[in-house]
Amino acid sequence: MTATSFPSEPNALGASAETQRCARCGYSNPAARAACRNCLAPLNGAGVVVGLARPPQTKRRLLQGSLFACVALAAGLFTAPGSPARALTSRLLALSQKPQRIISVPVERGAGLGKFEPETGCFLGAFVLCDVNISGSMTRWEELMGKGHASYLRYVGYGKPFPKAWVADVRKIGAVPNLALEPNHGLATVQDAEYLRRFARDCAESGGPIFMRFASEMNGPWTKYHGDPKKYRYKFRLVSQVMREEAPNVAMVWTPYCTPLGSIPDYYPGDDAVDWVGVNVYSVHHHDGDRNHPAHWEDPAKLLQPIYDLYADRKPIQISEYASTHFCKACGEYTADFAMDKMIRMYRSLPARFPRVKSIYWFSWDTVSGKSAENNYAVTDDPVIRDTYRRLVAPDYFLPRIPEGEYWRQHPVPHGQPVATR
Repeated sequence: MTATSFPSEPNALGASAETQRCARCGYSNPAARAACRNCLAPLNGAGVVVGLARPPQTKRRLLQGSLFACVALAAGLFTAPGSPARALTSRLLALSQKPQRIISVPVERGAGLGKFEPETGCFLGAFVLCDVNISGSMTRWEELMGKGHASYLRYVGYGKPFPKAWVADVRKIGAVPNLALEPNHGLATVQDAEYLRRFARDCAESGGPIFMRFASEMNGPWTKYHGDPKKYRYKFRLVSQVMREEAPNVAMVWTPYCTPLGSIPDYYPGDDAVDWVGVNVYSVHHHDGDRNHPAHWEDPAKLLQPIYDLYADRKPIQISEYASTHFCKACGEYTADFAMDKMIRMYRSLPARFPRVKSIYWFSWDTVSGKSAENNYAVTDDPVIRDTYRRLVAPDYFLPRIPEGEYWRQHPVPHGQPVATR
């Protein structure tokens, strides 16, 4: 990225304060900082402040657009191991020509709060579409969990239609949709063209807030949009700008995976293009379904901490996916004690340790019987895990709904903000 790629933001210390401009992105920083607040590049020759990543906790590759994997029949409460473990490719994506236009996304924000961010508390969210035990029913999920959930997640492959019927169902129960829009065929398909404009207008016409996770887990080589941070930043900003113009009800969520950590700041599109910073975190018993790579020692709160430290002072944080495994295919064992320990660590750490985490989504899917990955995360098929989850989310701190009218008044976003080119 060149020094002219992003406009400098007004310095919080005022015009008279001593500042230094980042040579990498042009952002104006307080002189005493060791690293740029926008792109995390070292300032004044300082060392890089981002720590070394843990061994990457490789994820399941799921849901290519239409969620075809959800047709698997429901199994019993404890499902035997299914297909062999899927090996993730490490080959980096060879990307085409570099973009010619730099996009600037001016955005108005409320005093100290992000778009649709609650002053206190944490919105509950969930992914339940592939939970065969409840046939993907949000209503049944809430009955079993004993509490409403503010938001539900769905994956949409870039190029696929806006899921109008599903969004209407989410709104019908008083919740807010979270759409993970994923360019599964690469970033070249993402253009300011009719598809993206129509998708944005459909978002606007749906009524009420929408969270949009565009191209998440970009820091992992398992995605088709990994490997060219500059192109990624450009495409994210393009999508963000189209949403600003066509769908002011959309909050843009930038969501890396928790590891590998070192490259995450390279993909950050900039404060003006991002409304929420998300992160996907999983507590797995073994990595990659491999018995030789145990992961039982990992603390989910420690996996969350680096992202929180980097971005929570300026953005609300969304745990866009979280789950802990209660059946591990690698060792063929029922791991309820492990699952309960990890989920307790995560949810109970939020109020005191991570107060700017303002939403968290449980990923409820048995990926073993779904033949997608190596872990059973479905809360609904185990009474011990379900009751643990119920107790964890029962406190008033975890918010069951997003009061749309209140947040619209707090965070109005006008139509028609311009695209600046240089």
